[in-house]
Amino acid sequence: METIQAFALPDLHEHFYSFFEKFADKNKTILDYGAGAGAFSQRLYSKGFNVSACDYAPSLFKLKEVDCLAVENNKTLFADNSFDIIVAIEVFEHLFEINSFFQECDRLLKKDGILLISTPNIMSFKSRIKFLLTGHFYSFPQLDFDDFSGMQHVNPMTIDRIEYFARMGNFKIVYTQIDKKQQTSLFFLPLFPFIKNDDLLHPNNGDLLFGRTLFAAFNKIK
Repeated sequence: METIQAFALPDLHEHFYSFFEKFADKNKTILDYGAGAGAFSQRLYSKGFNVSACDYAPSLFKLKEVDCLAVENNKTLFADNSFDIIVAIEVFEHLFEINSFFQECDRLLKKDGILLISTPNIMSFKSRIKFLLTGHFYSFPQLDFDDFSGMQHVNPMTIDRIEYFARMGNFKIVYTQIDKKQQTSLFFLPLFPFIKNDDLLHPNNGDLLFGRTLFAAFNKIK
């Protein structure tokens, strides 16, 4: 089977799979939401997971062993309570309607289902300095006002705002992680003692000050 190239940062899928393994076993049904070309779906399929996929452009999906259904306005054709886990890798920042994304995930997940996402970490030192100098967060360049394809990064979100919208959609964050520390952010390590905050959902959480990408796990609110 030819390896499918990811539409993501180098080594991001490797880091996210390690994050995914904390919550998954082979008895779980998985939905790769925003699957792109199918690189992560292929990784899951090759390891024996029961994986389904959906994307806004399913024609780009290359994994023949897995069907990829279309997503339109954050809605899919899957039935209610179909999945144990939904993964959305580098999808969150592209969404025009965060609320409807959480609502659809709530519909698709079983009662004890888990939602796992990754999104650029705009809370890092690197991102804060970039915003200070340019007015744009890390991984969020100037928008093209004529491009409504959904490919641009349109939603820079801090951890507390992610939690706010999650709770509106019947979810809450239960765990966060970063993929890896950025050398450019580590340069500002001497400032850490002055702004440290151990609150999981505070933008000054230690990992968030140095991490490149934010990983977050959500449970449905009972």
